[in-house]
Amino acid sequence: MFPVLQMSGVVKFVLLFCVSLLFGNLIVYYLFAGETYITAQTRTVLFIILTAAGIAGVLLMILFRQRRNSEADAT
Repeated sequence: MFPVLQMSGVVKFVLLFCVSLLFGNLIVYYLFAGETYITAQTRTVLFIILTAAGIAGVLLMILFRQRRNSEADAT
């Protein structure tokens, strides 16, 4: 296996964190565009979207499997 493809847990976390920042900021930009006041409905929609994205991120981290050491990888 290529060493570049062997990401550690920290790299996965930082990657997911950066993507979530980008995703969250884009959603806020489009939801708040042209609004003078933030309505309760806009806050609720934003909360639901960001909560769903957070849950999806946690599920992704759970689904990332740890790489098991085997004798085939040692060579």
